[in-house]
Amino acid sequence: KHVQQLVKEDYLRWDSLGEFLALAVSFEHLAQTTGNARAQVLADTLDRATGTFLNEDKSPSRKLGGIDNRGSHFYLALYWARELARQ
Repeated sequence: KHVQQLVKEDYLRWDSLGEFLALAVSFEHLAQTTGNARAQVLADTLDRATGTFLNEDKSPSRKLGGIDNRGSHFYLALYWARELARQ
């Protein structure tokens, strides 16, 4: 259904929340195993950005006209950039 909707309506509703969370955990693992403080900053800020993303309900909508995959990635990037800027 996702592919059909993408081809027909140019609208991708794939929810990347799992990937966002996995990326944060990967940064955290890197930080812990190598002592890389920068990786820990990325993990912490991405975790907070994901929390904001969820609180603001910016996941893709199933229906055309709502936020799609591109929009949800935009908001995660925006929230992550804000968290990084606060460092």
